[in-house]
Amino acid sequence: MSAPPQAPFAAHLAVNLAVYLRALREDVGVLYVPLARRPPGGELLDLPGAPGAPASLEAAVALGSLNRAIALGQFGVHAVRAPAAPERVAAEVARDA
Repeated sequence: MSAPPQAPFAAHLAVNLAVYLRALREDVGVLYVPLARRPPGGELLDLPGAPGAPASLEAAVALGSLNRAIALGQFGVHAVRAPAAPERVAAEVARDA
């Protein structure tokens, strides 16, 4: 699940929806992927800083692996830290799709 970069309020909704979905179905993994510069996901989910992990979605895309950037946040929701340049990440993901 992701939030569009042009609607900051949608990021709050996306995080709350991720938490709600996880509460409804604990057997289903939920991954929150922010596509805005400063979405509330990292703060709301209290993402830990994993040693050696890429700092953001942008770094993970540059390395070619999202796996190392995923962290388990509060409420059992997995998430990735927000990119510094969401437009570049969106273009990279669209190019690879």
